Amino acid sequence: MAVKNSITEGLLSDVRNSVGSQTKKQGKSTIGEKQLHVGTEITLNGTIAECDSLIVEGFVDATVENATNLEIAETGTFKGKVTVDHVVVAGLFEGELTVGKQLTIKSTGTLKGNVTYLQLEVEKGGIIEGSMQKMSQP
Repeated sequence: MAVKNSITEGLLSDVRNSVGSQTKKQGKSTIGEKQLHVGTEITLNGTIAECDSLIVEGFVDATVENATNLEIAETGTFKGKVTVDHVVVAGLFEGELTVGKQLTIKSTGTLKGNVTYLQLEVEKGGIIEGSMQKMSQP
């Protein structure tokens, strides 16, 4: 029987609710959504294309193209290059990130690298290291 960490489970629920609310605002249904979930203790390397929602609880070293939502859970690490509409970072992101709509860094999140974003929200305790550039309105 697995023992669940209530803090991690609660944070992951918050992350999913945040991205889920963004999905609803976009008028998209999660039914039939192209979703990739990289679970804890799983490592994924390569290129990810045409993904509506990517959830990272393990380790990903990749380039992501044509994605809508990226969630990096508290246990997750993402290294690479990403262009996406919505991002929630509760774990670690390292690399190049372009966010067309909303970037949210949770209190447990760390973002390192070159970032271009439209809207930014950083909770108390969230860490940013690198260059940040706000893009002009679409």
